[in-house]
Amino acid sequence: VMSGYLRPEWLHRAVTSLELSNDDPLARLYARTFAIWTSLSCVVCCVTAFHLDSKPMVTTALASFYVVTTYFAMELGVFGTIGMEKLPPIIVVAGVSIVWLHIHLARLSRERSKQE
Repeated sequence: VMSGYLRPEWLHRAVTSLELSNDDPLARLYARTFAIWTSLSCVVCCVTAFHLDSKPMVTTALASFYVVTTYFAMELGVFGTIGMEKLPPIIVVAGVSIVWLHIHLARLSRERSKQE
């Protein structure tokens, strides 16, 4: 993530199929913003890992995976800035995480209803 922030052209090439111009400050801003967004998502996941009994934290982590899935789906389908070859790692990580977090939320709900 830090290499993407410090070297936005590398992150831009890794994520999109568009060419990054050296004089395009908006593309560099996009790459740095993406790096910070990724860092924030990592922080949410790490905090959630330490608070798995907190339904709001688990829901926040789940929402972050839905956001990233929606983002990449729009980049592929609407804007055409990424190709299908970039999607497998995203689909695996986000897909498995979404399924696991839904299962975990259901377990938390069952445990809470038993306690009441």
